Amino acid sequence: IGYIIPSEVVKHFLVDFVTNGKYTGFASCGFAWQSLENAQMRVALGLKTGQSGIRVRKVEPASPASKAFEAGDIILEVQGAEIGDDGKVPFRGTRNERIDFHYLISKLFVGDSCDFTVLRRKRRKKLKLQLSAVRPLVRHDAPD
Repeated sequence: IGYIIPSEVVKHFLVDFVTNGKYTGFASCGFAWQSLENAQMRVALGLKTGQSGIRVRKVEPASPASKAFEAGDIILEVQGAEIGDDGKVPFRGTRNERIDFHYLISKLFVGDSCDFTVLRRKRRKKLKLQLSAVRPLVRHDAPD
């Protein structure tokens, strides 16, 4: 049985390895989110007509996100791209194709900064988050 590895994953691995001398993995934001496809929910959270975004449901306390995000923040933009109520952003420069916002983060590396625009207590705020590697509390494999 063979597997096809997407070229973007291979490119990420190669750039990461050449830059760091090892593979550091894909970066993580450190928060869980909720879509805001319900119009009444958007109004209750302070979004204006025509505004869209997703709600930060939970922030991992041990992640760098805990220094930037609060549960209840509404993420309006990621890396300058407007985020839809379903968590999707424009893909390949067109408004007809959309992809999950995590795609923009997957293009970055551990230690890179990611720009977010959020609505916090009905006020717009810009945040910069340093991305970290996913670190499980319990190791999956024994160390070599």
